[in-house]
Amino acid sequence: MGHHPGADAQRSLQAGLYQAAWKSRDDWQPGSGGISPNNFGNPDLKWEQTREVDAGFDWTMFDGRIGLVGDYYKKKTSNLLVSRPISATSGFTSFTDNNGTSRTAGSSWR
Repeated sequence: MGHHPGADAQRSLQAGLYQAAWKSRDDWQPGSGGISPNNFGNPDLKWEQTREVDAGFDWTMFDGRIGLVGDYYKKKTSNLLVSRPISATSGFTSFTDNNGTSRTAGSSWR
């Protein structure tokens, strides 16, 4: 039986998701330059967190001729990174936020 809290280290955050960035532009009018936002950053982003519980058993009799193996798992991931729509008047159509949750549970028998 196990319980595994913590951050999902297998998923990396791209710098552009939490930090706003700017890019130089010279295509508005010939001979004039400028800068414009390249992305809509979100400095409040957090790591996704996963909690998981696994339990199982292995039963045999008659020197292993008859047996049963059972497993049960339950997993909840919170702070999932999701793309949320925003007004296009901001210059962007969406931004990334920690607004998602995922739950899975199941069992396996052999």
